[in-house]
Amino acid sequence: MKIPKKFYLYGLPVQIVIDNSLDSMGQAFPQEYRIKISRKKCKTRASLEQTYCHELLHMVLLNSNIVNKYKLENGKELWLDEDFIDNVSTLLHQALTMTSGNITAKDFKLNKKNYGKRTKRSK
Repeated sequence: MKIPKKFYLYGLPVQIVIDNSLDSMGQAFPQEYRIKISRKKCKTRASLEQTYCHELLHMVLLNSNIVNKYKLENGKELWLDEDFIDNVSTLLHQALTMTSGNITAKDFKLNKKNYGKRTKRSK
């Protein structure tokens, strides 16, 4: 899995920074549109990737306005619930890395001759 140096949420750039001074494996800084990941704390490639997914999910949930709709029973906002974030980001990481084969752009090409035409239903 490739970890980008930058991605966009609602057109705004979010930078990924390696910061070995962190006390944790990673941290999202939504106000700064930045994610910091500690290479020192992430001992394996898998832990680095999963940390990226974890911090990415924090940013996505915060920026999706879902936090305005859902609060946990304890009043905590969903994007701050570490158990939820960790479980979902682990599944996201598995879905992105434990794959079989690839679908390419070629698989989606339409026959230009038939593009936009309705097909007849078989009886």
